[in-house]
Amino acid sequence: MQIDWSQVPEFLLALQEQNSIRDSAFFLETEELCGLRVLPMSIRHFLIADAAESPFIRGESIPSLEDCALFLWIVSQDFCFDPAKRDQWVVRHCGNLTLLPTVTEIIGYIDEAMLDSPGGGGPRHKPTPYSWVATLVDIIASEYGWSERDILNLPMKRAFTYQRRIQHRRSPDAPLINSMTDAAIREHWQQRERAQQQN
Repeated sequence: MQIDWSQVPEFLLALQEQNSIRDSAFFLETEELCGLRVLPMSIRHFLIADAAESPFIRGESIPSLEDCALFLWIVSQDFCFDPAKRDQWVVRHCGNLTLLPTVTEIIGYIDEAMLDSPGGGGPRHKPTPYSWVATLVDIIASEYGWSERDILNLPMKRAFTYQRRIQHRRSPDAPLINSMTDAAIREHWQQRERAQQQN
């Protein structure tokens, strides 16, 4: 059955949100997160949070308020590797955080940053020939000639969009995953299936 998706409100809402996230990455210099102005999440932020064993990146434990404060510090405009400055910043900016809303916002912020990521999954300890970061840097640098530093500091939303565009140009017939609109389509079909089962 052919469906005119332009007539399905849930699909249109998902499409609008997906396009807004992608496009705003090219003009927003900061974002609001938990009442703070932070930088868009970059590959460098991801790597620092991973090195700090942040549960937001590793997913191996439930985040605490301390984990939330550390993550917010990493993506803040004031971030540096000085523990004293970190502690001062956390006391000044994170004293009124409540756990559930803060965790929810941070997860949403990360999900948006990863919107166009190619995914991966699998065990963290499985041997790989090189880092996924090296793959991403190699693809973008070899295509555009940008420096490693510039690529690592790109907002992830933009880095993954560039990667996706390069790969699609090289393999135009390869399927593209659009997480929000694809999820809306799946939900639409599941609702139709449930409705048919009830009749």
